[in-house]
Parts: sequence; C-alpha cells; structure tokens
Amino acid sequence: MIYRQYFKFNMQLVHILTVFIIVIVIVVKNKFFERIPVNFKITQQFLSDVAPGAMLIFALLGICHYLVSQKMNYSLSQSKMKINQKVFGLTFLFGCSNLLIFLKEERLKLTQFDRCMVLLLGLSSAGGISCISLSSLGIPIYQILIASIVLPSVIIIILIPLSVGKSSLPIKLLDDSVHTKSEPRNLCSYLIKYLVGASKLTANKAITIMFFEAIKGSGHKFNIDWSYLSHYPIQLLTDLGLTPMTADVITQAWITKTLANRDAALIDMTNAGIYDDLSLVQQMLVLSLLINITSVSAFIVIGLNVLSLFGVQAMQYLKILPVAFLIVNLVPIIPVVVYALLLC
Repeated sequence: MIYRQYFKFNMQLVHILTVFIIVIVIVVKNKFFERIPVNFKITQQFLSDVAPGAMLIFALLGICHYLVSQKMNYSLSQSKMKINQKVFGLTFLFGCSNLLIFLKEERLKLTQFDRCMVLLLGLSSAGGISCISLSSLGIPIYQILIASIVLPSVIIIILIPLSVGKSSLPIKLLDDSVHTKSEPRNLCSYLIKYLVGASKLTANKAITIMFFEAIKGSGHKFNIDWSYLSHYPIQLLTDLGLTPMTADVITQAWITKTLANRDAALIDMTNAGIYDDLSLVQQMLVLSLLINITSVSAFIVIGLNVLSLFGVQAMQYLKILPVAFLIVNLVPIIPVVVYALLLC
C-alpha cells in the first residue's frame, strides 16, 4: 500500500514537472527568440502568456482550500447558505471541473434540480478565478471578473421561477460517515492536488488548441464554405455599429470558441488588434460571448470527468449536460440581440 501511494505521488510530480518545464521552455523561447519561425503560434502563445498565470493561481487556490478546510474546519454541509449560493461562489473560484471534484469530495446529496443548476452555473463560468490569467492578453481584469460574475448571475435569475419549492432545503451528506482517510491532510498534498489539476488543464487546453490550429491550417484544402454559419452573427454584430472586418473577426472567434476552445478564440481576437477599438459596452458584450468555457471540447472533457468521478451515478448528470450546454451557449447571445435591437 505504501509503495502504491509513493508511486502515485511521484507520478503526480512527474506530470506537474513535465508541463512546468514545457511552459518554461516556451516562455523563454517566446521572450528571447521571437524571430525564429514556428508552427502552432496560438498554442505557444497560450503556453507562454496564459498558462503560467493560471498555474500560479491554481497553487494559490490550493493554499486557500487548505486554510479553509483544515485551519477553519469548514465543510459545505455545515454552511447555512442555500445550494445555489454555495455553488455560485465555488463556480467563481474553481470553475466547472474543479467544482464537480469539490462536490464529489464533500459527498453531497443533490436533487435533480440541484444537479441541473450545478451544470448550468459550472458551464456558464469563465473557468474559475484562474481566468484572470487571460488579462495577459490585454483584456482588463475587471472586465473578466465582471463577466465571470454576470453570466452565472443571469443563469440564477433564469432559474428563480423554476426553483420555487425545489431547492430550498440545505444540502445533506450521502451518509453520516467521516470523509475517507485518503483525503489530503497537509498543505503539500493540497498543492500537489491543485497543481496536478492545473497541469492536466494546461495540457488538455494546449492539445485542443493545437488540434484546432492543425485543422484550421489545413481547412483551405477542403474548400468548405462557412458563410452560412457566419452570415447572421456578422449581420448582428454590424448592427452593434461594428465594421464588417471587426464583425468578421469576432464571429470567427465565436465559432472557434464554440467548436474548439475559449482561450484560442480570445488569443485570435486580441491578436487581430480590434479589442481596444471597441467601446466599453461593445467590449463587455463581446467578452460575454467568448468568456465562458462551453465548447465542444469542454463538453467532451466535462462528460468524461463526470463519468470518472460519479461512476454509475454519472447518468444523473450526463442526461442534463446537453441541455445545459445549449442553454449556456444561448444566454450570452441574448444581451447582444437586445442591444442590437435597441440601436436599430
């Protein structure tokens, strides 16, 4: 048993160090050898600009989790807040996948409506407070944090009429037993746990962006006409007062975000140099379209996470996931449509 724990611990360190070394190499290369021609430029920009800040913030979250759970002896089951308030706060801090891990470790008994709310709030998040690492792209931190709060808040407002009498009771434990002995007890264990999560998240996002870049780079060979998909979004954005070129860049970024990855979309948009030319209202509307984590790749990854976390009980979440995914993709479009109609 000791050997297995030692081997598992060392494998986690190998995972962290591997991703950490790759990130450091890319950072050094982009800072000091920018003239060297490279492939997968967006992937490398993500690893050099976004990933370091995200990994640092994950480490800080691990320290905070340790202080709250160990030093303050806090548990979700002891809190008197309602489930939507708890999940809202955890979503803002941790993001969807880490939120599911947290709820699983707390061994909470959730109703069908509660599970639906967890997925909606998780998917509408900007990926946890680690999303402030996106400020390295030139997006103001306050805008990122506002978007991270506003989108889940809109989801809660939508759920209010449906929540009457369905989720007013405090959450309960699945049983009265104490948490398992394998739960981390010291600061080092918490840091390792969160850094493993950060390294996996960084690796998954980098692979997703790299795959998208490869598809995008060879897309011209297939002569695919995307105009039927981009026509109405471009028309809607031009109604906001944007130029056709700016509307086209944002539409392409939105398609990238929906099909591939949020980070790649924001990198594409900021590289085009259009964000600073938008008014504050336009910036917030565009950011609301691109900031949440819902994409096809995220849908697959979260589905796999649910399967691995909840086992036979995973279907309770998986059958809700497609509907939650659709709702969260549609909600950010509503303020854009309303604002465009007001300008007409």
